[in-house]
Amino acid sequence: MTGHGDNLERIRACAGGLTRGSRSKRRLGTVVSTVDVEAPRAVGVEIADEVLTATLADGRVIAAPLAWFPRLLHAAPDEQRNWMLIGDGLGVHWPDLDEDVSVEGLLAGRPSREGAQSLQRWLEARRAASASR
Repeated sequence: MTGHGDNLERIRACAGGLTRGSRSKRRLGTVVSTVDVEAPRAVGVEIADEVLTATLADGRVIAAPLAWFPRLLHAAPDEQRNWMLIGDGLGVHWPDLDEDVSVEGLLAGRPSREGAQSLQRWLEARRAASASR
């Protein structure tokens, strides 16, 4: 019987054989083939009806509830429209909100990881800034 440690060593050994390109490599009696895969990239973003929608370079359109991104949810429409692509489309940045959303995160269905206390501090700072204007 094989223990978990033995399986982990096999996985590590196979992973060590991974290479870029369309080559095959033999490790521990297993053939591992690799293929280069282009990372999905955004070409556009829209926020409407409490939904964040990203259009990808390959033609796919992905959407997530705006509630997943509280800073975007609490933003004014002009702040929501002020975005820029970062990392050649690997993500989107909202400079007015200090918010970043990755295409990978959208595809994985991963909401913002900002904690409640951090969001509360951000909201209080916004209120204070708008009161001083």
